[in-house]
This record gives sequence, structure tokens and C-alpha cells, in this order.
Amino acid sequence: MHLKNNNNNNNRNTLKGSRGSVGSLLMGDSLREELRKLLQKVIVALEKDGHLVVDLFDGLLLLLVGVENFQKALVRLWLCVEPSLQEICKQRVAT
Repeated sequence: MHLKNNNNNNNRNTLKGSRGSVGSLLMGDSLREELRKLLQKVIVALEKDGHLVVDLFDGLLLLLVGVENFQKALVRLWLCVEPSLQEICKQRVAT
């Protein structure tokens, strides 16, 4: 009889262990689901940051194009003004 009780206790422990395993699996599933949701949020945040970086580079490129156009305008202005300035300088030296 004493052996029989031990077997019953072992069976109960096995059942408790299997219930614990099922509970662990369910907890693992919910944890897995939470991790999946968190990973999705991280991916979305990284995509947004990626878009911000692209927007920043686009802005910098636009600024660079603006500076380049301003430089071209200054060169054109200089080419228009230079002959007049050279003529003025020649007249002053001659005087």
C-alpha cells in the first residue's frame, strides 16, 4: 500500500508538472506574442528614422544645389562687372 501511494503521488507530480508545462507554454506564447509586437514597433520606428535620414539628406542636397546656384549667379555677376572695373582701373592709372 505504501508503494501504491508513492505511485499515486508520482502520478500527481507528473500531472502537476505537465500542467506547469502547459502553463509555461501558454506564458511562452504570450511572451512570444509580446516580443513580436515589440519587434514590429522597433521596425516601424527604424523605418521612420530611416525616412527622417532620407529627408535630412534631401534637405542638405537641396541646400547644396541652392549654394551652387548662388555661386553660379555670383560668377555671372562678376563676368558682367569685371570689364567695367578693369576700365575704371585703367582710367585711374592713366590719370
